Formats: sequence, structure tokens, C-alpha cells
Amino acid sequence: MPIKPLFIDSDGARLFALEYPPTGRPRGALLYVPPFAEEMNRCRALAAEQARALANAGYACLLLDPYGTGDSEGELEAASWDIWQRNVNDAASYLADATGCTVTLWGLRLGGLLAASVASHAPDRFPRLLLWQPVTDGNLFMNQYLRLRVANLMDRGLPAETTQSIRENLATGAVVEVAGYPLSSALVDGISSAKLAS
Repeated sequence: MPIKPLFIDSDGARLFALEYPPTGRPRGALLYVPPFAEEMNRCRALAAEQARALANAGYACLLLDPYGTGDSEGELEAASWDIWQRNVNDAASYLADATGCTVTLWGLRLGGLLAASVASHAPDRFPRLLLWQPVTDGNLFMNQYLRLRVANLMDRGLPAETTQSIRENLATGAVVEVAGYPLSSALVDGISSAKLAS
């Protein structure tokens, strides 16, 4: 099965994506919205395997690297929840144009929350969601993620921080590294404000 690597223009940057086309006319189209940070890396093979299976069943799939992640342009510290929402919309437009199908957003973990957030602003455009273990509360998710930094500092005997002090540091405009990923307040605040229930 041919896999088509490509770049999609979105918000002034080129986003990397992998397209898994079916043989013949597609029965539908799915846009994969990946999880966050190391979860994204660990789930790549799983997402690719599922995309191949869906393509074999007749569905076109597009696996997206949002701005500042994977092989897309940009730096993670310059990313925001709003930028990622526009990325999903732009990738969905590409996929809809390429296939002539209504796009189903397929999100994993934080990608599920992002997919649901995008769909909530355009329910007629995105009538279906496929959510795998979606994050339901962005604030709780981000607090758990920031605790990785708290634990790492404790293990190394460095000055202690709390999730609150990390957030206060971000609010001053600082970029904070957590588990090797540089984060800004724009991204952390955007994720924290998202809830699946809303």
C-alpha cells in the first residue's frame, strides 16, 4: 500500500503528515490527531498500523504532526492550543478536498480532547469523532504532566518546585522544560482550559 508523505500549509508553517490512501474510491476519511509529547512518539507505530488497517478497509487516513511537533515546522514553545486547532482544521480541509469525504476526527489521549474541541466549533463539519482514551480534563492532565518536572528536580536534589510555582514561572513569559519538552504559558494555559464535557 502506498504511503504518501506530504506537507500541509497551516498558520504560516508547513505541517508534516502521512497519507494512507485506500485502493479505489474511499468509503470515508479519518484525520489522526496525536497525543502529547512522549505519548505521541510511543504511539506512532500503533497509529500507523491502524491507519493501514483502515486503508485496507477502504478508508483514507491522514496522520498529522501539529505545529512544533514531530517533523512539522516550528518549535513546541511557540505552539498554542489555538494554533493546534487551526492545524487540525487545515489538515481536515486538505483531506476533505483530496477524498471528497466528510472527515472523521480520530484523536488519541490529548489528541482526543483537541479533536473534540475542534469539532465543538464546527459540529456540522465534523459529525463523527473517534476517540481513543481521550483526556477529559486538560487542567488535570497538565498538572500531572508538570509533576514530571517536580519529581525530576526532587530526584536530582535540585531546588523544589510545585505545579503552582511552575505555572507562575510560565506566566512571567518563561519557557519551562518538562521531560525534555519546552513549554510556554500559551500552550499550557490553552490545554488547561479544555474540558471534554464542554
